[in-house]
Amino acid sequence: MNEPVEDTCNKIRQLLDQELDEGESSLNGAARQQTAAHLESCGACRLWYRQAGEVLRTGRAMTQFDVPEALTQRIIAAVEQERKERASAVPAAVMLVVVAGAMGLLILDSTESMSGLFSWLIGLVAMAVVKLLVCQVQETDKKLKQG
Repeated sequence: MNEPVEDTCNKIRQLLDQELDEGESSLNGAARQQTAAHLESCGACRLWYRQAGEVLRTGRAMTQFDVPEALTQRIIAAVEQERKERASAVPAAVMLVVVAGAMGLLILDSTESMSGLFSWLIGLVAMAVVKLLVCQVQETDKKLKQG
């Protein structure tokens, strides 16, 4: 049974990538023949191979700079901090949705009830839940910032 074209192209591109990184001698004769035959029949892979080769040649021709270790560590720390900040934004958004939903229920319930006692009880419970969520988010943020 024939494998899908996409799988074939992916396998060929892996071989071509190896060839680009390590040189033609990295592929054995059969692999070299397989890639050559595929490149003759597949325009997408020919284009990919040409573009990948251009990118590698350009990159190899560029001047390389030594970067101080301290700069590398600062960049890594900044990326990690940004990831943590994005992760802490999700609980805040969830909390906002919960509070908005609770407030909506309170408004609906208070308009239907004459005594309003049940509405006050729901309001108190909702506020206690919001308080717990806010404290939990703040504590999680402190832990993330510490370490």
